[in-house]
Amino acid sequence: MTRLRIKDPLLSELKLTKNELGDAGVTLLARALCLNSTLTSRNLSETDVGDDGETELGAALRINSSITELNLKHSRGNNAGATELAGALRVNSCLTSLDLECHHGVDCAGATELSGALCVNSSLRMLDLSLENVGDDGATEPAGALRVNCSLQELHLSMNGM
Repeated sequence: MTRLRIKDPLLSELKLTKNELGDAGVTLLARALCLNSTLTSRNLSETDVGDDGETELGAALRINSSITELNLKHSRGNNAGATELAGALRVNSCLTSLDLECHHGVDCAGATELSGALCVNSSLRMLDLSLENVGDDGATEPAGALRVNCSLQELHLSMNGM
């Protein structure tokens, strides 16, 4: 964590896939990332992060201006976590890729929050909401956001009960 807190020019990517960090571990990581300006990619897939950890990540993304990719695939957050991440997307102008595939809790409400963020975010190029539960109503929200968002190039909504 010490290297994350300083401007270490050698550390640009962090992969912690399949480590049971949980909310406590991700909270420590998120707080360190508030001070880091060199890390561009973090893969936190299958790290058992939930809403509390995602809340901290959302706060870090509001401050951090170097992270371009965030992978939270197979996390256990739900709409509360998605709401926090959406809030970060409203002010973050660096994140280009957000992977929430099989996030286990994003439904229509979460898709609505993320879609609202897409209406004002101009940096995100890829959003993956595959294997969620957004349904027909939730799928119309991102579609509506695409009318005003000109930066998103990939929107994944596979296997969402539509």
